[in-house]
Amino acid sequence: MPEASIVVSFRDQYTAGVRNMANNTRAFSQEAQQMINRLRDLGTRQDELVRKQAQLRTSTDAARRAMQQAQRAYAENASEINRTNLEQATEQYQNLQEQLRMFGDESRRVRREASQLQGDLSRLQNRAGSGGNGGSGGLAGARSMLTQLGKSGMINMAGQAVSQWANTLVGSALGSTAGSVFSSALSGAASGAAMGSLIAPGVGTAVGAAIGGGIGLLTGGAQVYEKQDDAYKSWYAGLYENASGVTDTSLSSGTTVAGSREQTQMAFAQRLGGDEAATAYLEQVKEMAKSTNYTYDEITGYSKLLLNSYGADETLGVLMSLSDATAGLNLNSSDINMFISGLSRMRTTGKATQEYLNYFSERGVDVYQALADATGASKSSIGDMVTNGDISGGTAAQAILDYIDKTYGGLSEKLATTYDAMVDNLGDVMTDIDASMGEAYNEERGKSIAQQIETYGGELGTALQEANQAIGAGRAALENLADSYTEEALGAVLTGKETTLQWSDENTQRLKELSSLYQSAMEDYKDGNTQAGALVESYLEEARALAEAQYDSSEAAMSVADTEKDLITAINENTSALRGWRGGYDTSQALTKGRAAGAIAGDPQAMGDVSYNAELGTGSASTIVRQKAGRAGKFATGIDYVPYDNFPALLHQGERVQTAEEARSDRGNRPIVISGNSFTVREEADIDRVASALLEKIELAERRG
Repeated sequence: MPEASIVVSFRDQYTAGVRNMANNTRAFSQEAQQMINRLRDLGTRQDELVRKQAQLRTSTDAARRAMQQAQRAYAENASEINRTNLEQATEQYQNLQEQLRMFGDESRRVRREASQLQGDLSRLQNRAGSGGNGGSGGLAGARSMLTQLGKSGMINMAGQAVSQWANTLVGSALGSTAGSVFSSALSGAASGAAMGSLIAPGVGTAVGAAIGGGIGLLTGGAQVYEKQDDAYKSWYAGLYENASGVTDTSLSSGTTVAGSREQTQMAFAQRLGGDEAATAYLEQVKEMAKSTNYTYDEITGYSKLLLNSYGADETLGVLMSLSDATAGLNLNSSDINMFISGLSRMRTTGKATQEYLNYFSERGVDVYQALADATGASKSSIGDMVTNGDISGGTAAQAILDYIDKTYGGLSEKLATTYDAMVDNLGDVMTDIDASMGEAYNEERGKSIAQQIETYGGELGTALQEANQAIGAGRAALENLADSYTEEALGAVLTGKETTLQWSDENTQRLKELSSLYQSAMEDYKDGNTQAGALVESYLEEARALAEAQYDSSEAAMSVADTEKDLITAINENTSALRGWRGGYDTSQALTKGRAAGAIAGDPQAMGDVSYNAELGTGSASTIVRQKAGRAGKFATGIDYVPYDNFPALLHQGERVQTAEEARSDRGNRPIVISGNSFTVREEADIDRVASALLEKIELAERRG
């Protein structure tokens, strides 16, 4: 929307003026006409830039939302695909931001050039008018003005070329901020010199260059500040959105976890004999999840299986032993399930079969050594003892756990110190934190849900059912009516059937005409004219359109439209005094405020800094327009201007502090004059060398005072 206002402003400022100038100056100069044409071209270019900026802004907003969604997805699940999606979304958003910035720069350049052309042409018009229509004197004055205008144009063209090179070269060496300021200063100087040459060639050119250069510096500073302020607004808007997004994500995750754990609580209460026992057990599960490679859900899932053959006081001990085995043997959840299955089957059946023992031996546990240690028999005899049933299932299960504790005991604690394990355990901690929000939310929200179940299950629910029945029947009746209009229209055209619904006389007559046209087209088609098929298509489409239009105009459809209009009017009238709309509006407006809002609120240093520091060759260039708020600056080589009141600075021995009056007087007596030089440009690289040498000389002179 702001870009559209730029188009209107641009046309209001220039279009009418261009038309008048064309009428007044057409007889005087072909160059003036060319400038008028150029101004018109700039208007067209500005329109094009505005459209592209609007499109880019829409794309940038969409890319920003996509990036935020990718950030939330990555925060929830730091998978490789989510990381890649986040990188791609971020790169897309940054690319679009850079394109938008480039179009903004070009738009400002076009407006500046158009403004300058308007000024030049206005002065030409005034000079031509002051010469009157009195013959050779006025014509001579016009010719003189056009000569100056030509010189001005050449000066301006040269200045623009130098400015473009300065922006490229200085920007490459010092960064885009320095390039913008330096380029703006040169462009302003060139424009000022061009305007001064129209007034008083020579002196006027020099004065105009000085004034234009100063204005160019101000313009460049404003451009830099605008870029930094845009970056600031984007940054703090991101902080706001990220902060609110974290809360939303935590609540969404927490309610899901809390709901799942509530059902788990019910299941363990049934298994362990009550809520108190279940709560105590599940609290231990939470602590275990934070210190082992298990998640809360994995522990509860394993526990349900183990509780079939172990007591509640034994289950977590068994799981800790299996956690040590996981660390020592690099097992996964499927392996742990097989271990639990083997232990449960041996304890339940009382048998230690080769099949059950293979669950462990195939995954790295030396079950024969475990059974040898438990029975005192030799390892080589264990196979025959298992075959003969000499080892009970309970003995074998305990022997395997004892062997795991002896061989791998304590490894889960070491595993917990690895990076991946710490990340997983941190996830368990954060899940518990989110679950606390979800538990409180679900508990409070559940009160309302219970009330709604009671309310809608009674009289109100019955009344709503009856209302919904009426609504459904009403909508179906309208759709049936629309279908009937279509059926009648097609029947009238294809078969000549009379209409029975409310049709206007004009549409009734048109349906009869379409019927005749259709019959004629079909006869042509049957005679071999296949092109007549296109006419048939057209007639049927018109019939359908007439049916839709007649339905929309029917009393039933119009009644619905009137009702909706009354609804909108009633809502408007009944809510106009309310302030609900202000919430979203005020929030969106707050996010458009930049650093200047802090200055308005009473903090003069809230404007922040618009600065750049860079090195060029053996010297250094430092332009400081605004010092960071609350931070004293170090100016060992001095500073030529204090930009605002209460400006913080660290002073050095031997430096001199002047009053504002002394500074103004001193500045007036210290002009920078470059004379006695001859610059020869043989190639494009010479421009860079000249600019670098001049910058170094000026800086050296400034440091020497």
